[in-house]
Amino acid sequence: MATTRRSATRRSRTHLVEAHHLAVGEYYPVDGAARIIRSFRTILESRGLPPQVFVSDAFTTKQPSAMIIRSIVNVEGNRFLIYGYTNPDPSSAVNDLLRSLKPSTVWRGEIVVFVLGKRVPLLSRPHGVQRRKHNLAIRLYV
Repeated sequence: MATTRRSATRRSRTHLVEAHHLAVGEYYPVDGAARIIRSFRTILESRGLPPQVFVSDAFTTKQPSAMIIRSIVNVEGNRFLIYGYTNPDPSSAVNDLLRSLKPSTVWRGEIVVFVLGKRVPLLSRPHGVQRRKHNLAIRLYV
């Protein structure tokens, strides 16, 4: 009977690793007047790695040659998972939301910011972290 329980546990763990979940992130579109809080599908990785988040559907102005860059940014004890891209074409639209955060950088793309948790992979309420820390993480990323 103990063997049956262990087998069920292994199946459960495998199932959890492969399960799809939703993560809440802050989306900074090129043509937007403000950041947008939205949900994204994720796949949880095993052994404490950050989850894979499906952000490409949200990126509306991404050119085929632009690569999506995934990065973890640490700010004062908080960890942020940021996905973003910048279009290589100099005639592409500039993201004014990001330019307002870092005027010295001309970012021709979009980003999505997630807050990594200490006990859970991603926090469901990204606005729980101070706005100052969010903005600093974005400035470090771009």
